[in-house]
Amino acid sequence: QQTKIKVTLNLILVHARGLNIPHKRTTVLEFLRKKNIDFAMIKESHLLCKDAGRLANKIYHPIATSSAATKSKGVMVLCKCKLKFDMIASWADDAGRIAFAKIRMDGKNIAVISAYAPNAFDVAFYELSTKSLLDLTGFHLVPGQISMRCGTATWTQQVTSRVGTSVLRLRRSASGRPIQAWSTFGVCLTPL
Repeated sequence: QQTKIKVTLNLILVHARGLNIPHKRTTVLEFLRKKNIDFAMIKESHLLCKDAGRLANKIYHPIATSSAATKSKGVMVLCKCKLKFDMIASWADDAGRIAFAKIRMDGKNIAVISAYAPNAFDVAFYELSTKSLLDLTGFHLVPGQISMRCGTATWTQQVTSRVGTSVLRLRRSASGRPIQAWSTFGVCLTPL
């Protein structure tokens, strides 16, 4: 007789608006701990590449980070240290706009993505992000937020609430298949 394991992941998207001040980093990490967050997609960290490790403690650590040359941008993916998964790879641009971690958890290939699109249309960013996302064939995508602008049309998949953060629970149904949580917020990017 086969036993089915129910896996629940708590995900959150945080618009940090700068994490250079120590008490703000501590506040964010404590908030993640209180909400029992497994993966956090951080935007606007404003940390330099050399400072990205400062957003870590005994409970959380970054698994993918992207920082700009100045303290004006930055995205990262944080995860709980005690989570059991195999890290396949991580990738980030050098402009502080997109970072993702490719992991294998519970027999599934998953890409956890933190992306922050420029306010003005930037061909280079969209070409790079599109190419990067297309390279994730065979992975279940877990995007914090992806805003794509194509000409005058904008497609936005938003997970944030009015306070700027939201907890999304991704549960496995009784059949063992994940529930299509992203269909609540827009187009389901990959079949779960």
